Amino acid sequence: MENENFSRQIAEFVEKSHGWFYTESIYKAFSLTIKKDKDNTRQALHRLVVKGLLIPHPKDDGKFRKVENELLEMNFNTANPNAEFPVLWPFGLEEYVKLMPKSIVVVAGSPNAGKTAFLLNVVAKNQGKQHIVYFNSEMAVEEMKLRLDLFDDMGEGWCFQAFERSGNFADVIFPDSLNIIDFMEINDEFYKIAGELAAIHDKLKKGIAIIAIQKNPPKKDMKGKTVSTDMGRGGAFGLEKPRLYLAMDAGTLKIVKAKIWKDPKINPNNKEFHFKLVNGSKFVNVTEVINPQ
Repeated sequence: MENENFSRQIAEFVEKSHGWFYTESIYKAFSLTIKKDKDNTRQALHRLVVKGLLIPHPKDDGKFRKVENELLEMNFNTANPNAEFPVLWPFGLEEYVKLMPKSIVVVAGSPNAGKTAFLLNVVAKNQGKQHIVYFNSEMAVEEMKLRLDLFDDMGEGWCFQAFERSGNFADVIFPDSLNIIDFMEINDEFYKIAGELAAIHDKLKKGIAIIAIQKNPPKKDMKGKTVSTDMGRGGAFGLEKPRLYLAMDAGTLKIVKAKIWKDPKINPNNKEFHFKLVNGSKFVNVTEVINPQ
């Protein structure tokens, strides 16, 4: 690689980068194989660090990210505190919680607890009121049609957009819409859910995202007693960004975290809704229970 163009090309690579990258990524990008070019690469990166344009990873050698120092000022004096993103929910959750634009909602559900039925009920209650986008990672289009046909009271039918998608949801989020993700697969390195949710949050503007994840299975404690958890995959890492966090088991929905209460005097956290799911589409015999803190 010619020396006169080298630093410029490295700087352009860094400017276009997103998140952490390794020095090896530059070797591959520019097909660098000889020692001299690799030495020059490390020197160019070091100069960018000295200039304050690049940050080295605190633990991993040869790992960097660019400095992102652009700020978006929040003009709170002209903000509307009543600019709620209205959502109608199963069980009438809108009577207890409200969501503002850019909100993340997580529905952590056990297998076969009714997550998809819950999300499709959200679609049914809000279509025509919001632009709804449904990202599906499990069902083929034929199975989705079967699930939708279980709803026998849809009047003029369904009106929302559905897409097959199993990952990198932040890349395709509709920033001003009601986005529903069914579901976000997290198979290892569960702590990364915090970054996934943050990336989605950053893409939202006036819209929100409702994201289903798998709930952690029950475990046995020191005495051999089976203990359930409200947490989904990623545990507490998945609690950081959501303004509303719901836990769902067969027959039970629990409000684990509600950041903004509809009535400031009524705390909905730990409220449970007990139900029966009929025909894979209808929640009936709903009763409300407040758990002690």
